[in-house]
Amino acid sequence: MYWFFSSGKAIRLFQKTQHGFEKRLSRLGFTLQHIVVDGRIRTNTQKLMYELNLQKGHYIYDLDLSQTLERLQKLPWVHSARLERRLPDTLFVKLVEKHPVAFWQHKKKHYLVDTYGTLIGEFPLKDYPGYLVATGEGAAEKLPWLVQKIGAYESVFAKTTGAVFVSKRRWDLVLNNVVTIKLPEDNIDEALERIAELDRENRLSSSEVDTIDLRSPGKVYFYLSKEGLKRQKDSHGKAV
Repeated sequence: MYWFFSSGKAIRLFQKTQHGFEKRLSRLGFTLQHIVVDGRIRTNTQKLMYELNLQKGHYIYDLDLSQTLERLQKLPWVHSARLERRLPDTLFVKLVEKHPVAFWQHKKKHYLVDTYGTLIGEFPLKDYPGYLVATGEGAAEKLPWLVQKIGAYESVFAKTTGAVFVSKRRWDLVLNNVVTIKLPEDNIDEALERIAELDRENRLSSSEVDTIDLRSPGKVYFYLSKEGLKRQKDSHGKAV
């Protein structure tokens, strides 16, 4: 008995038995023939298949699902993934992809940001027209929160083209690439409601206004643009 195990004969017998068992299972159809992917929208199909790195006819129980899963989750658009063997011959791949909400601009490059505040990757602005572009250190992590807040005010959201995260504390909004709205650090909902009210009064589209400051509770400060100052000076004889 000692010789049987110490000589390695037991291991070789086990391997031979296992190989024979796997061979019989293969004849029964337990080999990979189909890969079914659910949830793929933006993930590149060729990159997905490359990371799966699976060959048709491979014994289905030999698939290393943990390593395959690790590779899949490194793909830019994949938030999470799940793999299942569906006997006798199918691998099921369930993807949950990232959902872009805005751009973060950093060093003249534009990165898409998802709903979790993580960077998806660098993309041209033209590929996602109408998406808000934010700047500022730490802006990416806070962008989903800001987009959610602005999204509650449809008219304001439609006009918001940019945002600046100031000193990692508060936001400035840019409307139609022209007017800057200075938001307070706290009570942002009250400020956004005030912006929506100003929009209903058509006071956000004036060519004379350059900046609107809402940082002081209960007060609104309008700052004139250069053109507005010139018109005021021409009409009143002095700058207002």
